[in-house]
Amino acid sequence: LTLSYLFAMVVAESLSDWLYHSGGVDGPLRETMDKYFDSFPRTFITILLASAHGILWGDIFDLLEHVNWWLGPLFYGYILVMNLGTLNLISALFVDAVKQVSIVDQHFKLTEQSFRVEDLVLGQMKSLFEACDRNKDGSISRDVMVEVLQRKDAKSILKELSLDIASMRAMFKLVDSEQWGSVLIADLCEAVTQLQGS
Repeated sequence: LTLSYLFAMVVAESLSDWLYHSGGVDGPLRETMDKYFDSFPRTFITILLASAHGILWGDIFDLLEHVNWWLGPLFYGYILVMNLGTLNLISALFVDAVKQVSIVDQHFKLTEQSFRVEDLVLGQMKSLFEACDRNKDGSISRDVMVEVLQRKDAKSILKELSLDIASMRAMFKLVDSEQWGSVLIADLCEAVTQLQGS
């Protein structure tokens, strides 16, 4: 708007000088000039409408060239700058909107993935381990864990989690930091879930 205001001031001042030096103009040219430029607010609105494609540029260009030869090219320069600025603004808004959609989509995928990991680990894998809990104390030994993971249904869970028996042995060792030889099933499953979430 600042650029439009400044350009409207230049046009209004040039038009005022032109009317003063030409001794007044009557007829259709004067009527057309008054239609678009009879006051500063009308000049400002004309400039804004032209930049927003509400008035034909050629009509305004012809009128401004009557006033001064350099006003026509200056007008086209103004239109060019305004349109490029508008295109840049639209492009920036579009890029920002795409970025926001991408962030939401990524968040949705991560949420969906975390639900799937929870189902695989805390649902299916944990159930397999609990079914083999002979003492019913909520713990599992390394050997029993390996035995469970060699079953077909457990292998498919590991494959979907991009894990293997060796990585599960390493996970068991991390959870069994005091080397008791057994860990709580809940702790082991929680460690696997956290590994998948990182």
